[in-house]
Amino acid sequence: MGARGMPLRTFVVLAVLASLALLPGLGWAQSAKPAINCMECHGSVPKYPILGARLGYDVSVHKTGGNSRYSNGGGCQKCHTNEGFIDYIATGKVDDKAFIAYPSQPGCFTCHAPHERGDMSLRTVAPVKLSTGVIVDLGKGNLCANCHQARTPVAATVVATPANKISAPWGAHHGPEVDIFEGTNAFQFPGKTYGTGAHTKVVIDACVQCHLTQPEARYGFSPSVGGHSFNVAGDVHEAPKVNPAGCLSCHKDMGQAPGTEYFDIAAPADYDLDGKVEPFQAEVQGLLDKFVNANGSGYLQKLPIPMYDAAGNWLPAKVDTVRPINEMAVLYNYKIVLEDKSRGVHNPTYVVQVLYDSLQVLNPKFDVSKRPR
Repeated sequence: MGARGMPLRTFVVLAVLASLALLPGLGWAQSAKPAINCMECHGSVPKYPILGARLGYDVSVHKTGGNSRYSNGGGCQKCHTNEGFIDYIATGKVDDKAFIAYPSQPGCFTCHAPHERGDMSLRTVAPVKLSTGVIVDLGKGNLCANCHQARTPVAATVVATPANKISAPWGAHHGPEVDIFEGTNAFQFPGKTYGTGAHTKVVIDACVQCHLTQPEARYGFSPSVGGHSFNVAGDVHEAPKVNPAGCLSCHKDMGQAPGTEYFDIAAPADYDLDGKVEPFQAEVQGLLDKFVNANGSGYLQKLPIPMYDAAGNWLPAKVDTVRPINEMAVLYNYKIVLEDKSRGVHNPTYVVQVLYDSLQVLNPKFDVSKRPR
């Protein structure tokens, strides 16, 4: 037993910690800032619900994406690894010739720095410059914007290209949400005008407000919807479920279209020209299906050198015939809207305009009378 009957192991640990606190340079002295209260995260009833947030994170793509190993280099480590992102935020640059010896998936400490700051504030909320040079300020959503943007500006990407030089990852890449949200970086055809929705002006914290808000009335439908899953829609009890909680401050009666993963907000028009006005996201999906679909009848599947096969999979070309810039522009626009994944919710006006103009390029007789102005 140690002092005053304290178990010897506990006494030794406390003695070591006390002696470390006296050592200079370790940041543990009484004068060090910030003062860290471990129990705010690790107590029985913590101030920050770490375990509850972790349930959502464990089923999120941040955890399950599995890209940290093979995306560990060439600049990809900035967003695909925890270590690369932290280094980028600290230095403002990424070494595309370096790699991380033991890369890990983006996790809690990628976005938060509690052991350095003493709280769960975001690692950064500074405005972000997109690849186009556009500077965005999305409040707390700025953290997300560092990665959820197109990797290159459209002008540098959409050029006439030999068909066999175009790979499946070509384009804006897999996370262009901020570009769509801001109404930028899709290919805008000459002579056309492009607008944008109201979300950039009224959704103060952008990504964070809609994707992390918990479902109303309960902590969550399941860990896979809301919170740190970052999902607005998912399966709950083997049925699709949407979480409109982050949208209700503006869309007060918004719910779910029965049997779908769509919000029940009707589109202003029958955009996909199937004879009925459906929920907006269904109309945008109908437009995307005109490019590529499971029946093999999409415009990009019927080109002289098809871009996708009959099942809708990317089809590598075996010839070096140069694809003209208009074909490249259409492919880019299709992919940037598809990979935004919101089916137009992030910026309804811009998305429909971009898709209509792209369809008209492939089919000059395509009816664009319902194109938003």
